[in-house]
Amino acid sequence: MDVRKMDMRKWLAAGALALSGLMSFSASAITIPFALSGGWMQGTETQTQPFGPGQISFIETDGSIPGAFHEMRWGVASAAGNGQRSGLRIDNQSGFITSDGTPVLLSTLTHFNNVIQSGTSSLLSVVLRSQLQLGLLGSLTDFTVNFKETPNAAPCASPTPNGSVCDDFFTLVGGLPSVTFNIGSHQYRLDIFLVPDEGVTIIDGIIYTREGGENRLFTYGRLVEIAEPETLALLGFGLLAFGLVRRRA
Repeated sequence: MDVRKMDMRKWLAAGALALSGLMSFSASAITIPFALSGGWMQGTETQTQPFGPGQISFIETDGSIPGAFHEMRWGVASAAGNGQRSGLRIDNQSGFITSDGTPVLLSTLTHFNNVIQSGTSSLLSVVLRSQLQLGLLGSLTDFTVNFKETPNAAPCASPTPNGSVCDDFFTLVGGLPSVTFNIGSHQYRLDIFLVPDEGVTIIDGIIYTREGGENRLFTYGRLVEIAEPETLALLGFGLLAFGLVRRRA
């Protein structure tokens, strides 16, 4: 038998083995429980003057993190609006997430964008403290939210992508992180991203919400398994083998 042909068969077998190994690696998805808790931290908020009593209030304690609340409200309701104060609410989720990359809802942020009386306090910033539990692993993270409640009169000083007069806007300082962790010999990464509902638009990391309504922003997580360097090197070796076979055939 031609020695070169025998070598090519060995290369071919090595490439097939590398690809089959990678496929089994990718197909071995795991499912783990998750739970998100936390809320707006009382005592971290800043506001515009005057600092009237009760103009910023916190509602519904989280129960898991001391000082954290699911909802906060500010200002004095205006007859020009719907009779409600402005506010932010966070609703956290729990359940299961699988490492096949399927997005799972982690939380819903609601901005109650209402007209408040002129001269009353509006929010400038607040800390959102979140604790994410993935199986037996947990991480606690503080996010600073910088907030701008715009005057409700044209012309609007900021962009108004939602077409209201005028869109309020806020930013999540530092954005959302990716969480990397190990289970046994395998490494996983949880990517966290935002999905705006109707009435919410994200431009260059700034979140704009329409005036006069409840506007929601969804936080999703996507769990994937990270291939180890040895696996990637093996894949490269296999593809190289197929390339050599194709050129010599």
